[in-house]
Amino acid sequence: MVNKKLSLVAAVVAIGLTATACSSPAGSDDSSKSGGGGDAAETAANELGINLADCPTDPTEKLGEEIVVGNTVALSGGPAAAFGPVRAGVSAAINQMNAEAGYPTKFKLEVKDDQFMPDKALAGVQELVEKDKAEVMTNILGSAQVLATRQYLNDNCIPVITATGNSADSSNTTDFPWVVNSILQNPLDVKVWIEDAQKRFPDGAKVALMTSNTESGKDVETQVKRFLEGTKLELVAEQTIEAADAGSPSSQITTLRSSGADVLFLAPLATQCPTALKEADNQGWKPEIYLTNGCLSGAIIGAAGTAADGAHGTSWYKDPASPRWADDQAMIDAIAAIKEYGDPKLDDVSGVAVSGMIIGQGLLESIEGAEKSPLGLSRLGLLDAAQHLNYQSPLALPGVHVRLDGLRDQVAVEAAYLQTWNTADGGWDEGTLYDFEGQLTP
Repeated sequence: MVNKKLSLVAAVVAIGLTATACSSPAGSDDSSKSGGGGDAAETAANELGINLADCPTDPTEKLGEEIVVGNTVALSGGPAAAFGPVRAGVSAAINQMNAEAGYPTKFKLEVKDDQFMPDKALAGVQELVEKDKAEVMTNILGSAQVLATRQYLNDNCIPVITATGNSADSSNTTDFPWVVNSILQNPLDVKVWIEDAQKRFPDGAKVALMTSNTESGKDVETQVKRFLEGTKLELVAEQTIEAADAGSPSSQITTLRSSGADVLFLAPLATQCPTALKEADNQGWKPEIYLTNGCLSGAIIGAAGTAADGAHGTSWYKDPASPRWADDQAMIDAIAAIKEYGDPKLDDVSGVAVSGMIIGQGLLESIEGAEKSPLGLSRLGLLDAAQHLNYQSPLALPGVHVRLDGLRDQVAVEAAYLQTWNTADGGWDEGTLYDFEGQLTP
């Protein structure tokens, strides 16, 4: 579906989004926009494996004049609080849409601080649904948080558009169709690392791995062992770090260095990345380093100073900290929108906040798709549109799309660039595109 009304998000968020498609098996007949959708609702539900009779309230009912969009994210609680600015990007996308799109429904973002703890995320989601009457969720951030909340949200037929869990199981549409995930996930991250490491070490190499002791960290370990099979790369040492640990991981780095590893895969949380890089540098250890996508915001990795120089990372969107995008119109417009419409407003817009804008775009694409479909602007209409997203954000790197196709393709981002941090230039280099479209859905 070509977006003619909003040229989403060109008119809504003013960053020139080109919507390549938002096709749904429910069709695009405008005759049923009042809600319900009849046969279209049954078709959409069946295609996603949903029994509408199991829903406690009718998800085909048209949304009211104002609805609450719920969000849980770590605004406090240690290193993961560095992800907090994502809220400003999400809210900017929603608030600008409310101001400029002209939809009969207004969307109000309500945010709960889960401190990056799964039990607090579940409690926050329950409060959002039962007290605040949220009808849609967005940006439940963290793999463990997604896994902790998805059963409750599926039982209540509340669409999550979109979740942001890095683990492979966070995109399990088969068992949890109401949860839509649309970020770069661990299988892509790890597959790119290993593809590149094999090119650099064609005769083989020793690999060390450091992960956070979280659901995502455990999944990284699983993916590393999965994709190392059949290669000449050998995993020789593993260490973990607790999610709340803000100190230097000196003992972990010492153990990994002692293994004689030529390659280091680093997948801790946010601000733990620069501390790990500085510790390796302090110990004089210079392996080939690959960083998890969650550490790649220039505002985070830049804290490592020269210790980050030459480190590699897999990314799919532009980073405002990089001089490469200083004159990029999409970035200029996104920063302006976040500063004007973000809640809270930010003087310094980081890559984390920009990622929130992209997450918000997924929701806006789903709203546009639902509004044009026979299902109308209903919870089922939003979900059906979200499960068939197909678009490229101007904030995404060239050649990277968000593509989902219900149960057939459950992994939204399957292409990314491996980039290298250049301290002298102050950002990530242009990098190499790795495209595994259609290959990562289990």
